[in-house]
Amino acid sequence: MKGSGTSYRGELLSDTEPITTLWVNEVRTHKDASVKVEVWLPRVLRPQVGGQSRVTIQGSNVGDILRNLVDLHPLVGPHILDAEGNLQPYISVFRNETNIRDLEHLQTSLAEADELRILPAVAGG
Repeated sequence: MKGSGTSYRGELLSDTEPITTLWVNEVRTHKDASVKVEVWLPRVLRPQVGGQSRVTIQGSNVGDILRNLVDLHPLVGPHILDAEGNLQPYISVFRNETNIRDLEHLQTSLAEADELRILPAVAGG
């Protein structure tokens, strides 16, 4: 049916226009959107951030947030990220109540209302 088109957000598109390209661009734009989230810090890391228990950091995903945290507070860097920028193995980060290792790790996307909690491993006997 030439000329019938497909409706996409109120716009009439011809049958030959690549709707998938529009969708991919929209998803990428949403995923790359920068948001401010509250980052909760454990007591052991608070001296490296001026004694604060929480800081608000802007970024588009968990990795961005952690790198921006390190940019603002360089002393906390070696405690949470290794030399390659990966999460230290003894650190867990939770987006709200879910461990990012169960999501998309450092690529986990964030929304404005999300909170991140940084937790070091606890060992003992």
